[in-house]
Amino acid sequence: MLVPAGEPEFDPAQVVPLELDIIANLAKVRRKALFAIRGYPRGSGIDYESGIIARDSLAALGFYEGPAPWRACHTLSLSTENLGGPDGLSGSPVVRALRNPDGTWVPALAGMVQRGGPSKVHFVDARVLIGFLEGARLSEA
Repeated sequence: MLVPAGEPEFDPAQVVPLELDIIANLAKVRRKALFAIRGYPRGSGIDYESGIIARDSLAALGFYEGPAPWRACHTLSLSTENLGGPDGLSGSPVVRALRNPDGTWVPALAGMVQRGGPSKVHFVDARVLIGFLEGARLSEA
């Protein structure tokens, strides 16, 4: 069993805040547009013998392929083969990289990883997730 050694603390050296105030309009995205994901693939950073969980994460770039066969889902070509597959990346944010005329890049939230394979990742459109959250009722419990 993993037992925390103490209360979690915020370490500014380990965090880079990213403002995602733009939502990607996936209806207007062309094939081969640049996207990125950030997540924690399976088994990385967990030492069961010492009980330590490291903050190892994966940042990867991929290219838009188009709508997936499932409603409100899309596909990126993105290799996870060197990780042994996409296990553990479900729920990771997907960001579209938008290039400004001055050459700088701006992130736009595109969605959340749902599933994938060694060379593709499928994600749910952020607009659908936002609609779901906006329509959710708060529990009395």
